[in-house]
Amino acid sequence: MVANSSSSMQQPHDMALWKSHKEGEGSDCCSWDGVECDRETGHVIGLHLASSCLSDSINSSSNLFRLVHLQSLDLSDNYFHHSEIPFGIEQLSRLRSLNLSFSGFLIRP
Repeated sequence: MVANSSSSMQQPHDMALWKSHKEGEGSDCCSWDGVECDRETGHVIGLHLASSCLSDSINSSSNLFRLVHLQSLDLSDNYFHHSEIPFGIEQLSRLRSLNLSFSGFLIRP
């Protein structure tokens, strides 16, 4: 992640850094770039990861789909190599906003 939010448009989100935050200082994910939390409960309610240089595919067993309070997910302008949209999206029952534009997901008719 980028510490300075003004530079977040220029640099990709560092997913490895997210993992390192779990065990070390700065483990409050609500302060991470691209993460939005409810101020009262602390639940993650938004992930804004547009233009984050994310690639490959998202496994349906990803921890992403354990964010049961998620209301907004933006994965736009990344490249998921024509993988299918993961079924785990269906588990996010509170999701109100989903942006997958220009993300390289395979859309089947």
